[in-house]
Amino acid sequence: MKKIIAVPQALLQGIFGDSVKNIARDCGFVRRVRKFDPALFAQLMCLSLVGSVTVSLAKLAIDLRISSSALCQRFSQAVTVTFFWKLLRHVLVELDRAANLPRLNIPIFSHFNGVYLVDATSLKLPECLAKRFPGCGGGAGKHDTRARAGVKILLRYRLDCPGDVTVRLRGSSTPDKKMLASMPPLERGSLLIADMGFFDGERFEQSTRAGCFWLTRLPAQLSLQVDGGRWEQLVDLLDGLKSRDVVQYEAEATISRQSPFRGRVLFERCPPAIAAERRRKLLLGYKGKAPGRRKLTMCDWWAMSTNAPTEKMDAKQAANLYRSRWQIELVFKRWKSLGRLQIDSKHSENRAVCELYAKLIGVLVVDWLATIRGGSLSGRSVWLAWDLIRSLMPSILNALRGQMSWEVVLTELDRLLNARPKQARRKQKPSTRQTLYT
Repeated sequence: MKKIIAVPQALLQGIFGDSVKNIARDCGFVRRVRKFDPALFAQLMCLSLVGSVTVSLAKLAIDLRISSSALCQRFSQAVTVTFFWKLLRHVLVELDRAANLPRLNIPIFSHFNGVYLVDATSLKLPECLAKRFPGCGGGAGKHDTRARAGVKILLRYRLDCPGDVTVRLRGSSTPDKKMLASMPPLERGSLLIADMGFFDGERFEQSTRAGCFWLTRLPAQLSLQVDGGRWEQLVDLLDGLKSRDVVQYEAEATISRQSPFRGRVLFERCPPAIAAERRRKLLLGYKGKAPGRRKLTMCDWWAMSTNAPTEKMDAKQAANLYRSRWQIELVFKRWKSLGRLQIDSKHSENRAVCELYAKLIGVLVVDWLATIRGGSLSGRSVWLAWDLIRSLMPSILNALRGQMSWEVVLTELDRLLNARPKQARRKQKPSTRQTLYT
């Protein structure tokens, strides 16, 4: 039991303990000893805001034992933004050190040194942040200014070992591929699963040379050269397979004329019901306009590519692993719905950025705590774990302040997480965990 409960305590104290005071002193946020406690300020901003849409300055000031005007002055200072930015970087380092949890015992995971998902989500920000975090524009009309500022959060999430995360922040207008290039390289033998927004022939070729594996879907406008044959458009190849009633197809190919790279192409016909649903959603997106032939053809197929050899991952395993990419979408859903990762459009520039960094720290820490007994593929609900962590947040804050025993808090945390019921085995529509075992 002591070994089990020591890890969360070490992480929380490493994040919100004396290191916060060192960061505050180094960046000039606190210059001399005074009543204002930067560690308490960080704890309240990062952990109390999780699950709250807004929090009043008056309530924060009371908890910090300072006046509301003094707190307003803090938020008006650029050094406060620097403090939370440095704290976010410190938290990511601490989470990386703590990401030594046991790997999930799903057989396909043992074929790789790590299985990673990557995706991005965007949040709207107050218009005053348009220069720091430029948005993509759009909105309800040309006079709608709500989309002028936005932040894109790129997350690389380790599926086989929950808690191992890498995060990058940029303006919403930054391309996904450019953000991914700024992330540190993966360990040799790792597998990265990404959607078509990250499709990049040069990066795939570099990954292959570095001994890493990738798995991606193929965009409709692509051309390929199968088994040394002639170049042809992907949709023409798929139409030819459909005319011959081919349901599954696999071959080695040179992909993309613009940035050629080698890989296995894996095609699988979708069931008629799924293809019809894809077409329905496609037509809704076009709002009455007729979608092109390429888009309609891709509704009938799963078209993927990978550089992993068949002995590491066959076509069925590749399809199941790619479908597990939904798990990173669920991470974002938890952050936004349970963690309330939204920023009030009425906030001033500095306060909005401080709250963005603080809330991101909060959801990262809560998500780490919620997955210490395994992530969403462990057979127990992470959503319920989030609720349990949030219910224990007052006790965690008291333990950080020395007002409650860590052993009491973390023993209760361990009891609640272990008491979660196992997810029922589904026969009609198997879960992601079930499909990965097949």
